[in-house]
Amino acid sequence: MSVQIGRLIFLAVTWIYALIYYLEVMRLPQLSEKLVIMVAFWVFSAMAITELIKTVAVIRNLRETGPVVSIGGSEKAKVYLKDRRFLMLLGLAIYTYIIPVLGFFISSYIMFCYFSFILGTRKIPTMVFSGLGVVVMVYVLFAQLLKISLPKGMFF
Repeated sequence: MSVQIGRLIFLAVTWIYALIYYLEVMRLPQLSEKLVIMVAFWVFSAMAITELIKTVAVIRNLRETGPVVSIGGSEKAKVYLKDRRFLMLLGLAIYTYIIPVLGFFISSYIMFCYFSFILGTRKIPTMVFSGLGVVVMVYVLFAQLLKISLPKGMFF
């Protein structure tokens, strides 16, 4: 059952981040700037509701089938620290806080390497060079071709 509770927490926190971003984008002056985010947010919300309904059904079935074994607080912490979803959510929270300090590109590079590690990449050169490749592609596409200014940090 702890997996389902963790899934619900992850879903709630991710949706709250999406809502905050959606509300920020709604302040933009032109509809064309808002359109993609509006569509993406509502599609994501529909998917989140579907996942919420499925997870609640699984929890109900688990409660009906028998007793749930409870584990202590330190054991729960160990379980969460080994859970990839929790580590990804933690990384996402850290990412949102380091962008204003380090800037978009450096923060994105660090987080790409972190997420690659969490998802199973163990070869350092693979993480380093694929992270650089992604950041360079984002820079070329958004900063150079589309002329979109991405967040700059205090240092860069």
